[in-house]
Amino acid sequence: MTPPSRHAGRLNTVLLAARIWRKRMNRTLLFYGAALAAFAAFLYFIVQAGAGFEGPAVVPLEAETHGPLAMFAENLLHVPGMLLLQIIVIVAAARLCGFFAVKIGQPAVIGEVVAGILLGPSLLGWLLPDLSALLFAPASLPGLSLLSQVGLILFMFVIGMELDPKLLRHRADSAVVISHVSIIVPFALGMTIALLLYAPFAPEHIPFLSFALFMGIAMSITAFPVLARILHDRGMSATPAGALSLACAAADDVTAWSVLAIVIAIVRAGDAVLGLSTLVAAGLYVAIMLGFVRPFLRRVGEVYADRERLTGTVVTGILLFLFISSLFTQIAGIHALFGAFLAGTLMPEKGPFRRHMTEKVHDLSVYILLPVFFAFTGLRTQIGLLNSSSHWLFTLLIIAVAVAGKFGGSAIAGRFLGESWRNSLIIGTLMNTRGLMELVVLNIGLELGVISPVIFTMMVIMALATTFMAGPGIALIERFFPERSQAEAGVLVAYAREETAGSLLQIGSLFAGDRPIVALHITPDTQRSSHDIDAFQEAQAEAFNQKDQGNNLRLITRAANDITAVILEETKRHAVDLLLVGGSKALFSSDPLSGRNRNLIEESPCSVGVFIDGALQQPEKIVLVGARKWPLLQSISKLPSFSVVAADRLPAPAGCLLLMDELTYRSRSFDGYSVLVLYQK
Repeated sequence: MTPPSRHAGRLNTVLLAARIWRKRMNRTLLFYGAALAAFAAFLYFIVQAGAGFEGPAVVPLEAETHGPLAMFAENLLHVPGMLLLQIIVIVAAARLCGFFAVKIGQPAVIGEVVAGILLGPSLLGWLLPDLSALLFAPASLPGLSLLSQVGLILFMFVIGMELDPKLLRHRADSAVVISHVSIIVPFALGMTIALLLYAPFAPEHIPFLSFALFMGIAMSITAFPVLARILHDRGMSATPAGALSLACAAADDVTAWSVLAIVIAIVRAGDAVLGLSTLVAAGLYVAIMLGFVRPFLRRVGEVYADRERLTGTVVTGILLFLFISSLFTQIAGIHALFGAFLAGTLMPEKGPFRRHMTEKVHDLSVYILLPVFFAFTGLRTQIGLLNSSSHWLFTLLIIAVAVAGKFGGSAIAGRFLGESWRNSLIIGTLMNTRGLMELVVLNIGLELGVISPVIFTMMVIMALATTFMAGPGIALIERFFPERSQAEAGVLVAYAREETAGSLLQIGSLFAGDRPIVALHITPDTQRSSHDIDAFQEAQAEAFNQKDQGNNLRLITRAANDITAVILEETKRHAVDLLLVGGSKALFSSDPLSGRNRNLIEESPCSVGVFIDGALQQPEKIVLVGARKWPLLQSISKLPSFSVVAADRLPAPAGCLLLMDELTYRSRSFDGYSVLVLYQK
C-alpha cells in the first residue's frame, strides 16, 4: 500500500498547481478586460472630438431596410451574393444531372449540359418565370459570362495539355487521313445545308460565305475529351480501335481549331485585306510559339522533371503565359480559346510537368467553371423558339447531315485504309461525338452574330444527340460485330484500393500459371483527367514489376459508378477462368460475402475467389481446408507448398493461405488467417 504521507504530498502538489493556474487566469482576464476598456474609452473620445467638426447640414443616414429579413434579402441581391448563389445552384444541378447521366451509361457532360438547359428559359424560365428572372437577372449575366469565359480558357489549356503527341506519331498516316476526311466531308455537307438554312434562319446583314463557313466548321468538330472519357470508361483505350480513335481525335482537334481560327478571322475581318492581316498575325504568333517558346518550355520541363511538385513561381508563370497567349490571339482577331489551346499543347512532354499543371487547373475548370459555361449556354438555348413542325424537321435534317458527314466519313476512311468493319464503325461512332467542344464553337458563333438563336438551339440539340449516340452505338456495334477472342487470360483481379492489389496478384499468379493476369483497377471518379489515369497506370506497372513479367500482366483502369457491371463485362471480355476480388463489406452488413460480392458470385460466368482478411504478400503454405476436389486447383495441388487439412488441424497463420468453400468458411472462425473462399463454376 502507498503510505499516507505520499498521498498527502501528491494532493498538496495538485492544490498548489491549481492555485498557480487560477492566479495566472485572473491576471490574464484582468489584462484582457483592461485592454477592452481602454479601447472603448479611446473610441469614445475620438468620436466626441470628431463630432465637433460636423457642419449643420449633416443628417444621419436613414436605414434602407425594414428589419433583418429585408436586410438579408438586400445583401443577397448584391453582386457577390447573387453570383455565389448562381454558382451554388448551377454546380449542384450539374452534379445531380451528371450523376443520373452516368447511371444510364452516358458521359457526365451530357447531364451537365442538360442541367444548363433546364436552368434556362426552356424549363425554369417557362415553369417559374419569376424565380428565373430573380436568379438569372439580366444585370447579373455579364459576371456569369466572364466567369464562364475564364473557365473555358482554363479548360482549353487542359485539353491542349491532354493531347498526347505520341498518339500522332504512332500510325500518324492513318490518323491524319481519317481525321481530315472526317473534317472535309461534314464541312462540305455543312456548307451545302447552309443553302437551305441561310434564307429562313441566318441573321440579317451576315454574308452567305460567313454563315456557310461557320456551318461547315460546326459540323466538323469532335469532342476529344468526351471521346477519351468514353474510351477510358469502357476500357477501350488500349484496343486498336480505341488507340486509333484517340489519335484521330487528337489530329482532328488540332486541325479543326486551326480551321476555326481561319474562319473566325474571315468572319471578323469582313474584307480580304483585314482577313489577310489577321492570318499573318496568327501565323507569326504560331511561329514564335513553336520556334522560341516551345524550346524554352522544354528546358523548364527538363529542370523540373525530377521534382515532386512545381513551385508557386513556376505555376504563376505558366498561368501568366496562358493568359498572355489567350490575349494575343484575341487581339489578333481569332479567339482567346485558340491561344489557350496552343499554350496547352506546348507544355513540356517529359516528366510529370503536364500532370502537375493539369492537377492545378483541371478540377477548378471541370467541376466549377464549366458548369457555369453550360448554364450560360442553357440561358441562350430557347427550345420554345422551335415552335413549328418545320423547325423540328430542319433540326432532324441537321442531325442527319452531321451524323452522315462525321460518322460516314470516318468509317469509310477507316475501312479504305484497311481497318475492319468493326473498328471502322467504332471509329466513326466515336468521331461523331461532339459534346462540349461543339458548344464552345456554337457560343463563339452566337457571339460573333454569325448564327441566330434559332440555329443555335438546333445545333445544341444536334450536339447532345450525337454525343448521346456514342455509348449505345458502340454497344450495338459490339453486338453485331463481336470482337475476335484474343489470347485468353487465366485470372482477372479486380480491386479499388492499391494496397489490396499486391496480395490478390500474388494469389492470382498461383492460379494463372503461364497465362496472363488482368489487373482491373476501378475508380468511381468518372471525371478524372486522362493524365491522372495514365499516371496511375504507370505507377501500377512499376509497382507490379510489369517489365519483369513481360506480357503476363495486363493493366486496365476504368472509371465507373456501377462497379459490378464493369467487373462482369471485363470478365466476359477476357474469358478468364477465375475472378479474384477482395472481401468488401456492404453498408449495413459486416459479411464480406454479401453486397457487391454476392452479386458477383451469382452473376459471374467464371469461378470466383473472395480474398478475406490478412496482408498476405507471398503465401508460404497453401492449405485446402476439407477434402473437396476442385478442377480449379489442379495446377496449385502440384506445388510443394500445397496441403490438405481438416478444419480442426490448421497450421499456424503466419504465411498461410487457406482455401475453402463458403460452407466451411461459415462453420467456424478463421480470425488471423488469410482466407480465399472459392466458388467453382
